[in-house]
Amino acid sequence: MRKWIIWLLVLAIVGGGLGFYLYNKPKTSMEAMKTDNVLAASDLVQEFENDEAAAEIKYLDKTVEVSGVVREITDAGIILDSDNDLIGVLCEFENPNDLKDIKVKDNVKIKGICTGKLLDVVLSRSIILK
Repeated sequence: MRKWIIWLLVLAIVGGGLGFYLYNKPKTSMEAMKTDNVLAASDLVQEFENDEAAAEIKYLDKTVEVSGVVREITDAGIILDSDNDLIGVLCEFENPNDLKDIKVKDNVKIKGICTGKLLDVVLSRSIILK
């Protein structure tokens, strides 16, 4: 019985250490990540509108580069305009300083990770490409 307790304790320590390491592991910078798809913001929205399940298979958790016109600037990031007046591409930024030079109606190119569609198609960890 004592052997089992020791093995469980060792297993818990190893598991806890591995979990701590993975939780604190540094993220790869967005600049260094390979782009999986390049398209216009309106095309990305259209694909999600036409067939959301197929678009999720194609774009979900992938690095996407979109270009478009800034419709709105929010606390979380910016919304790129699309052909649909109700839906755009919400680009969330980790660093709010990235938005200081952006204005509504600017034409921008953004790279981020697609996390799916809520009200808008969402790109997280976004950066502005020069």
